[in-house]
Amino acid sequence: EGQNIDFGMKVSRRHYIMLRPSIVIIYDELEADHPAEWSWLIHNDNKMKVDQANKTIEANNNGVKSKLSLFSSAPIDYTLSDQFSVPVDNWTNKINEDGDTVSFKNQWHFKGISKSKTEKMRFLAIIQIMPDGSFREVNNLNKDGNIIIGNWKIFAEMNVSKPALIKVWNNENTASLVSGGVLESKEKKYPGKESNSTKLLEIIDGKALFQETSDQIPAAVKKMLQRNSQIVNKSN
Repeated sequence: EGQNIDFGMKVSRRHYIMLRPSIVIIYDELEADHPAEWSWLIHNDNKMKVDQANKTIEANNNGVKSKLSLFSSAPIDYTLSDQFSVPVDNWTNKINEDGDTVSFKNQWHFKGISKSKTEKMRFLAIIQIMPDGSFREVNNLNKDGNIIIGNWKIFAEMNVSKPALIKVWNNENTASLVSGGVLESKEKKYPGKESNSTKLLEIIDGKALFQETSDQIPAAVKKMLQRNSQIVNKSN
């Protein structure tokens, strides 16, 4: 409504990692200036199967099946609803390619909600997309704290008293990634140009390909920041 409201968010950092051909990893670092309730959401046209005991959510859409394994730094409740938080309505009279008014329908919404309020929160989501539903087991019972899925290993720092960090590498040591610090592979170190940059090393045709990237602000967030800046300037 044109108001510039500070909700106390201090850190909102999300890491996307694609393990080709069919695994997506999302690691979230979140921090507020007060004890807050945190939620992790995902949506689907069709009903989803929620298994809180095994920390999984399964979905099926247009013949493709997916499975989400969700971990968090603090206990969360798993909730599922077929209603939007705000009733959906085509109040802009949006039309489809045939010129007909679009009729929006309710979708299914999963929400993982923190059971208690905390200043810091971390989520780790491992999403498998498989047409035939042949999902691989996600094993997080390793003594070294690593999660295993297929020939990949994942370490995500979920202790909020320690700096956030995620590492991913395969058994063949032909691919490895780290979200900060020095990347180490086969007893070699790759410090990169920046200590807090994300670093990726791939061995392709026997040659080491090293890449480094800094954080990027999503286009939608940039637009929001520009809009808020305009509101502030008008109020001044």
